[in-house]
Amino acid sequence: MSATRHGSRPRGVFAMLGAAALLGLTGCGEKQIDTAKLERKIADDSKKTRVPIKTIDCPGDVNIKAKDTFDCKATTNNGSVTVRVTQTDDKANVTYEYLRRR
Repeated sequence: MSATRHGSRPRGVFAMLGAAALLGLTGCGEKQIDTAKLERKIADDSKKTRVPIKTIDCPGDVNIKAKDTFDCKATTNNGSVTVRVTQTDDKANVTYEYLRRR
């Protein structure tokens, strides 16, 4: 990301959407992100923005690991965007943001 100017957002980022706790367990007892719940949360939160998401697809089988990131692919009325998800801790709390397609 490039430096920000006074009063502007960093280039490459549309908006910070929010945070959610999304704990899921696999059959083997490993802790994983409940990506179906995450997809619903991101889509619901996007309705409050100028870029509502029509469809979103996050990878399955995402193990919980603090500071880890992964990308979800989303479509809006303006085309495709990437939603970058960051795990803030080892309890399935995440933040997410839209990234510009380049």
